[in-house]
This record gives sequence, structure tokens and C-alpha cells, in this order.
Amino acid sequence: MADTVTDRPGYGQLLRTPGAWTFLLPGFAARQPFAMLTIGIVLLVQHTTGSYGTAGAVAAVAGVSMALVAPQGGKLADRFGQRAVLLPGVLLHTASVGALTALALADAPLWALFAAAVPTGASVP
Repeated sequence: MADTVTDRPGYGQLLRTPGAWTFLLPGFAARQPFAMLTIGIVLLVQHTTGSYGTAGAVAAVAGVSMALVAPQGGKLADRFGQRAVLLPGVLLHTASVGALTALALADAPLWALFAAAVPTGASVP
């Protein structure tokens, strides 16, 4: 029987592939902030505005901008290399998250929170 579980390649074989761990571990660590960013935006905006609806809308803007820009970031990384795209992206993301946080804590108008959410999501490395 060729369909038994023992005849199929598994994760063990995949992880024994040379270079697999050097790709897997940084990739896993790099994806941790995605969910935390959205949850953090919801908690911050809800705390400062008192509205879960507004908080969800601001987080949704960040999420949609992330989804729209991520494929373009992948294209750029393929064309120019990961480092050339990642370093400016991290700097932009840090500044964007800082701006969104500062605006929320300063009770900025909602349009400013929505405007700051766009580069916050779009610059996720």
C-alpha cells in the first residue's frame, strides 16, 4: 500500500532540507506582529475614542491597505532584493505606527486616524 502514512513525506523531511530552518524561523518571527498590529489598533483606538466601531474601522483600513500593498512589496523584493525593500519598510512602518499612536493618544480627529492607518498597514514589512 503506497498510501500509508509512513510512505508520505512529512514535516520532518521538510525541516531536514538544508536551509529550511534559516528560512522558517525568521519567517515565523516576522509574521507575529501582523495579528498583534490589528489587535493593538483596535485596543488603542477603542480606549481613546470609546467606540469599538471606530476602532474596528481604523483597524480595517490598516488591514486593507496591508492586503493591497503586500503583493507590490513582494514584487519589489523579488526585483531589488529583500534587504533593499525591508530596511526602508521597517523605518516607514515604525514612523507610521508611532504617528498613529501619537494621534490616537492626542485625541486627533477621526479622519487623521484613518489617514494614519493607511501607511501603518501599507508599510508592514
